[in-house]
Amino acid sequence: MVNRVRLTASNIIYDSVHKVLWATIPAAQGAPLGRSLISLNPLNGQVGAPVALNGDARPGCFALSANARYLYVGLTDAPEVVRFDMATVPPVALRIPLALSQWGNVVHAEEIQVLDGDGTSFLMTEKEDGVAAVYDGIVLRPNRTAIYTVDNIERTSTPGVFNGLNQELPDTGTVLSVTASGVSVVASSSDLFSGNNINICGSGGLLLSSTGELLDPAALVITAALGVAGRPCLDAGNQRAFIVNGSAIWGFNTATGLAVGSLALPTIALGDWAQSCVRWGVDGLAVLGNDGMIYIARWSQANTTDLNANGIPDTWEMANFNSLAVDMNADADGDGISNAMEYLFGTSPTSPSGNPLHIVLSTGGLGMQVQAQGLTSQSIRLGFPRRAGLPAGFYRFDSTSDLQTWSPVQGVSETVVSTATVGGVAIENVEAVVPLPAGGKGFVRMVTTGP
Repeated sequence: MVNRVRLTASNIIYDSVHKVLWATIPAAQGAPLGRSLISLNPLNGQVGAPVALNGDARPGCFALSANARYLYVGLTDAPEVVRFDMATVPPVALRIPLALSQWGNVVHAEEIQVLDGDGTSFLMTEKEDGVAAVYDGIVLRPNRTAIYTVDNIERTSTPGVFNGLNQELPDTGTVLSVTASGVSVVASSSDLFSGNNINICGSGGLLLSSTGELLDPAALVITAALGVAGRPCLDAGNQRAFIVNGSAIWGFNTATGLAVGSLALPTIALGDWAQSCVRWGVDGLAVLGNDGMIYIARWSQANTTDLNANGIPDTWEMANFNSLAVDMNADADGDGISNAMEYLFGTSPTSPSGNPLHIVLSTGGLGMQVQAQGLTSQSIRLGFPRRAGLPAGFYRFDSTSDLQTWSPVQGVSETVVSTATVGGVAIENVEAVVPLPAGGKGFVRMVTTGP
């Protein structure tokens, strides 16, 4: 599900404490919204009263402290950063003047990351000279990095350590260390990226680039190439990486690098057109387009949380049953396929459909239990669709010669013969060669293994 909010914005960020998206509205929008900060409820689209920013927000220069107390906005029309205290109603703004560059020139903030602690200290990059600096409130710490060393910054899983990207050398990544005296570059690696105007995002000890490269930021080594370029969004806690490209959000499993599907967006945009992509709530994604419009999406592939530990993501259960109290062995739509198998096949558990499990090169369908009597070979070749990214051991094949005693089949070989995206879900079409019981006669069935 995707809704488009016809509201021109320059930044968006999700506030998990107040359960809203915060957005900055550019000066070009005019009164009463221009040069302001607003809240947006992603569940119902309700927009809060504008809070005066008294400046034009820089796209991409927007950060929220971990405790959601302080919201930072860098300006394009003043050498200042505005810090909002979100504990007050309306939020009170503090304007933080930025120190002159090491050449004595005026600088503006390019990107901001809030430091751990009470949220009053922040790391920022200076747009004009590619320098990283640390401020405690309005006070600059003495040590800044050398010029032209870092432009984009992302936090790592280690306090005080950040990853950076040098736009002067677009393929160069850096590691920054923040101390009481300031910030310094402690490591760098070239030949990480290709292309220009690259953007990076970090989450849970991972880094994702707008060129679709997933990295181990500690070692500055690429671990997977996703094959899609665009605005990145990373959710390491759910093993999900997202890329906004063209008219879709493309999802990937960060553990395997494999695609998990795509979500269509109501746009005809091509290529890398998004300014921001952020996660919100249990299964939400918000995309800010280069036209300033905000796309609010909910997608079951966005979250792999399994609170009831039944092996099925909670978002899939909520999307199909609006409940986590689901018997995955039941057959909700009465089509002969259990709810768990519907998840495996990528089919609907609430709309009856034909069984996709079939004998390869045979005609007609096939029940969940496959009768193989009369075949002279020692194995049977089965075809079926399989949701991409399933954990190992999610299902197995059993066999029997008497329909009484079933045993797991050993030595099954599987081959992915094609892939497709069905209903926003990445599907692998698989052929499995399953050995038959002794004598080459018997029955074979496919079952899910459960938690």
